[in-house]
Amino acid sequence: MITYKGFSTVNRTNKFTITDLELVKQDLLNAFNTRKGSRLMQPQEGCIVWDRLFDPITETSKNEIMYDLTQICQRDPRISVTQLDLTEKDNSL
Repeated sequence: MITYKGFSTVNRTNKFTITDLELVKQDLLNAFNTRKGSRLMQPQEGCIVWDRLFDPITETSKNEIMYDLTQICQRDPRISVTQLDLTEKDNSL
């Protein structure tokens, strides 16, 4: 079994190393929290959610966001998406 090792400064006191599931979660959150096109020389990296924050919620915008989130998950071979839900509440996603 492969052990994934990585680095994180979030909520760390003395050790900066994270492994396995914790690392996969952190990498996925990093991808979701990066605005699409903001990474130098990697315009395909990041998430479109930040560009859609104040757009009207339509079926088209929901589909675009779902597609983008699915693409982010599929880029990482450690992740297998079985279900992805997008919920609308009080005019926000």
